[in-house]
This record gives sequence, C-alpha cells and structure tokens, in this order.
Amino acid sequence: MEMLYAKWLFNGKEILKGLGCVSHNNMVVDLLPIKLAKKTYPEAVVKDYGEGVLFSGFVNAHTHLDLSNVSIEPYLGFVKWLKTMIETKVQANETQTDEAIKKALDSLIKSGVCAVADISNTLKSCNYLKKIPKAIVFFENYSLRKKQAQEKIAYIENNIENIRQTYKMKIDVTAHSVYSTHRDLLGYTMLKNNPKFGSDLFSFHFLESEFENPFVNSRGDLFEMLQEKGLIDNQLHFSSAIEYIKSLGDIKKGLFVHCVHIKPDEIEYLKSIDASIVIAPRSNYYISKSLPNLELLKNSGINVAIGTDSLASNWDLNIINELKFLYKHYSHIDPAYFFGIATTGGYTALNLHIGFKKGFYAYPFFMETTTNNALEEILQ
Repeated sequence: MEMLYAKWLFNGKEILKGLGCVSHNNMVVDLLPIKLAKKTYPEAVVKDYGEGVLFSGFVNAHTHLDLSNVSIEPYLGFVKWLKTMIETKVQANETQTDEAIKKALDSLIKSGVCAVADISNTLKSCNYLKKIPKAIVFFENYSLRKKQAQEKIAYIENNIENIRQTYKMKIDVTAHSVYSTHRDLLGYTMLKNNPKFGSDLFSFHFLESEFENPFVNSRGDLFEMLQEKGLIDNQLHFSSAIEYIKSLGDIKKGLFVHCVHIKPDEIEYLKSIDASIVIAPRSNYYISKSLPNLELLKNSGINVAIGTDSLASNWDLNIINELKFLYKHYSHIDPAYFFGIATTGGYTALNLHIGFKKGFYAYPFFMETTTNNALEEILQ
C-alpha cells in the first residue's frame, strides 16, 4: 500500500492542497488530509513528490497510431489535406509504421497518458497498446459505396468476436464520418438497436470542416473531390450533417470528434443522446488554421474530452502541449477546465473509472511547479 502526496492534487475539477491518496495496485483506497492519512494508514509507504501537482493520469481521447509514419505538410486546408492523405496511405511502409507506432506510444506515456482511444482500420496498434493501462481501440470502417459497405458489415459480423479474443482488449466498432461512410454502415455502427454493438461506444469525426454540411447535400469542394476519385456512388439530399445523422434513427452514446463547426442547437442534440465531444485543436490548426469554439462548448455543459489526433495532422502527440496550445488561445478560461477535459472529460467519455476517488483507478503523474498558480504555470 502506498500513500501518494504532493503539495497539490488535481481531483479532476480543481487543485487541492494537503491531501494524501492511499492506493494499492493503482486502486484508490482513501483520500484524506495527509496528517490524518498517516495516522489512519501507518503501514502505507509514503511517496512524497514535493512541490508540484499530482494528476490521476491523462486521457488522449482521439488519436490514430496507425498514421504515425504519415507526414503531411501543414496548412493545406481540409480538402487538399484529405486528398493527400488518401494518396499517401496507399504508399505506407509496414515495418516503418510498426516502429513509428512504438515511438508514438512512448511519447504518450511520457506525457502522462494512462488511457487512450486509438482509431484504427488495420488494428496494428493492438499489438503495442498493452503498454497503456486503459486503452480502447475503435475499429474504424468506411466506404461510401453500398456494396463495399455491406461487405464490411459482413466481415465485422463474422469476425469481431475472434478479433477481440485475439487481441484481448477492448475493441469497439466505429464508422469514420458522413463524408466517408455509406448510410448502411453508419446505421450499423451508430444505432442502439444493433444487438451486437448497441452498448458499445463509437468515435465519429463530425463537423471537422466547413465542407461537411454541403457534402450531405451533394455539393461543395469535398463532394467534388471524392466524386472525382470515384468514391461516391449515390447522392445525398440533407440540409445539414446533423439532420443526416438524426435520419438514421436512435443514435447511441458515442464520441463526436472535432466539432469545429458545430452550432448551439446541434450541441443540444448531442447532449440529448448523452454524447461527448472530443476536440483536437492542434490538428484543426495544423490542417486549416481553425479551432474549436471552446467557450461555446464549455458554456453548453456538454462533456468535453481532448485528443491529439495523429502525426499526419499534428507536430507531436504530447497531451500537455495540446493543453498549452489551447490555453494560449483561450487564456481567459480557468486553467482547471483544461486539465479537467484531459482527465475527467476523457474518463467520462470513455466510461472509465479513473480518478482520485475511492474505488477508482489512479495512475499518478507528477508535474513540478514553483508557484501557487500551479495549473496556470504548467500551461504557460
């Protein structure tokens, strides 16, 4: 049994002073003032981290480790970036990809990540993710063509249980986005009435760019680019991406990723289905110099988590750097909110029992500080 102590402890909402966390095998036994903790648990080995903040472990709620070997220049704009991505993925070297995944994982761990939601269509990352205490892989599927979408559904039906048993980890099935996935495959992965996946989460790219709403009405640069590549075999006629999603039926709880161009009424719909929004601000800036409206998201009350996305659209996978970048653009918001979305927001989005609470897991990560404005000091 250990007693973990630092000058400050972040409980997922605020920093508290003078608390000791008693834990056993990363499970929180108790949380109480340090003097009382020493008296109550005299057998516990005290680990005093000193001046700084102790966190229960960060969550990278959206990344693509499969793309760790893909490099695309920044600021291309969304359509050109996506076109480059489609062309680049075909040329990926498998051996180099494996090494790049290992390196990327090491960088996640170094930045205090204890839980990750990795998006994978190859499942390559499953071979390495056991290094992360709480890892979820979203097995991503997409195709705008009906025949291929049906083939993917058949493959998943016939193989998902074997896949889960082979890798012995949590693997949920997801579609990619409205602009890459046929309606049949969207419904199969997102609706509550699927007996095989109804209780699973999904991780869905949503309103990342201004081109998604025109896309579901079969117009705009994104639609034209994908049509030119021969990837579209039918047209859509919806007023917006959210209306298209609603038309599918009873959507289950899931993660809607990016949401850069989301509106207040659309957030209210996501709240009504108990969804979480996962932002990836540096990825949005890397691709098109855009940012999520953090003030809007915060004031809406929806659960918000944060991820780095991939090295194809970011400079690194360091979650602290992600928070620092976001704070630079929203420095009027309480610093505790930023660390909240990287901890409690991620735990909530992924249904994880992590945090400095009795009976929860905690994966201590300490950051040294020298002032009483400890969280602000880290972000600056």
